[in-house]
Amino acid sequence: MQDYTTMFFIVASFVGPVLFWFIIILIISRIGGWNKIAERFSYTGFTGETSDKKRYQSIKMGMSNYSGIVHFQALSQGLQMSVMFLFRPGHGDILIPWQELQAEENKGILHNMYKFSFMSLPGRYFYTYKILGEWILEKKKEYVA
Repeated sequence: MQDYTTMFFIVASFVGPVLFWFIIILIISRIGGWNKIAERFSYTGFTGETSDKKRYQSIKMGMSNYSGIVHFQALSQGLQMSVMFLFRPGHGDILIPWQELQAEENKGILHNMYKFSFMSLPGRYFYTYKILGEWILEKKKEYVA
């Protein structure tokens, strides 16, 4: 009987933290709203297109801060967003068509940010730092013009 108890605790010590991490990341996706945006603008795969990328960027979405874990790619179809591998549960890849993306500059006390919202998803948005926001707007002009 002691062998089964020991085996249970060994397995639980590995599975428990992974399961806990998975649940926490799922909750963060729900609180921040990533899941709702991913439902509307899901990105299912590689287009074969290579383009400019910004990796390990930070955004604020709803009540969730994604510090240095978001990857952006400017494609002809729109802005593609994804998160690092460890944060994938509940965070599907997103492809936002350029026509859907609206930007508003917000001047803050410490730093300026951009607020990006979506025409077909009222009340959903994300904030970026000024440098990333300007890069997104530059790419939008490049592809929409």
